[in-house]
Amino acid sequence: KESVLAQWCLRVKNAVDEVIASFKGQTRFKAYIPKKKYKWGIKIWKGCDSASGYMWAFKIYTGADGNNDDTKEDDAGVKRQIGEKVVLHFARIIKAHGPPNVPWVMYMDNYFTTVRVLIDLKKDLGIYATGTINHWTPWYPRVLLERQRSLKKEPRGSSAWVMDKENGVLLLSWNDIS
Repeated sequence: KESVLAQWCLRVKNAVDEVIASFKGQTRFKAYIPKKKYKWGIKIWKGCDSASGYMWAFKIYTGADGNNDDTKEDDAGVKRQIGEKVVLHFARIIKAHGPPNVPWVMYMDNYFTTVRVLIDLKKDLGIYATGTINHWTPWYPRVLLERQRSLKKEPRGSSAWVMDKENGVLLLSWNDIS
């Protein structure tokens, strides 16, 4: 990891994603992800440059009994979902190895995105983030959920949003189905 980061100049826009490396052997941390092309294998989280796709860091998922346990608390004593831990892991790498005073941006999908991780990235690390989010994730604003229900009656392309000015988070819901 250190040699890759020493050779690569981190760019402003980065992404966090998961990949499954096809593996037919035996290991205690083989994962099953039904929506992937290769459903069985070793789950790997990766930090990548958004423009080139270059993977500058990765982390292998070793199962709930390893360092990825959902029930463990982080350094601040907060219980976090595993996706939040992965995002914060890569965000700390960016802050440690990237140049200072850069407006970093991270992109992620709904596996990693929670309102709490968006707030923590901005407040604690100064990193902006964009991600899709599911309405059943913790900290999802109830007021946006109510607005989403009314969006179902609106034409495709209609939207509703909620702004948390104190934390600098904007949540936008868009009606993709007409």
